[in-house]
Amino acid sequence: MNFVRAAKLGTFGAVLFLSYGLSSVQAAPIVLDFEDLSPSTLDVIPDGYQGFEWRGVGEIRNLNMAFYAPTLRGECSTTGSIFAGGYCNGTTSGMYVAYRGTGTGAATIRRDRAFNFESAFITSPWNDGEDLVVRGFRDGIELYLDHFIIDTASPTRIELNYLNIDTVTFQGTGGVNAGYGSSGEGVVIDDFAYSDYSVPEPSIMGLLAVSLAGLWLVRRRRIAPIAA
Repeated sequence: MNFVRAAKLGTFGAVLFLSYGLSSVQAAPIVLDFEDLSPSTLDVIPDGYQGFEWRGVGEIRNLNMAFYAPTLRGECSTTGSIFAGGYCNGTTSGMYVAYRGTGTGAATIRRDRAFNFESAFITSPWNDGEDLVVRGFRDGIELYLDHFIIDTASPTRIELNYLNIDTVTFQGTGGVNAGYGSSGEGVVIDDFAYSDYSVPEPSIMGLLAVSLAGLWLVRRRRIAPIAA
């Protein structure tokens, strides 16, 4: 076997490993649209919903995140007396959204088993130009941090691909009141997309090791006569 052929085989093995490894770490996304929380139209999200805990800062149980169906409650009429701002405009699929309101800390979504946070649609409930801070944690260690500016008129799709985390938090602060008849900071969340995290299969790791070892051995044989 000549060196060029061995190099091609080694490269093929490495590419095969990377493609298999990526698919094993980042599976197909699961999208939570909160529609299965009906028939109630306004209530707290129970712990255990879709395998997650839905908390506020400090994970205090009586400060769980809530879900809301403003259209079903008649609060999204453009001609009526009530229009629930970003809650209405932030509903991207179906009728339900998750939210965290004023003075209750960050929206905290966590579970014991690691996951990949991929994307979500985020809207400010009442303020335009609100500062959104997104953080990803694993075992209490902050691994990811991003900032966005969000408004009430339409949701902002954030695509972050936080890998191998157990907690993601969203906190909205500041901004200017948009004039919908209420006020306050917070976040409105819809279509929360995540996937399960898993490590690459050992057999794939072995494939890469064999490929690289073969490449090294052939290269050594090619260089040996020159050294002699």
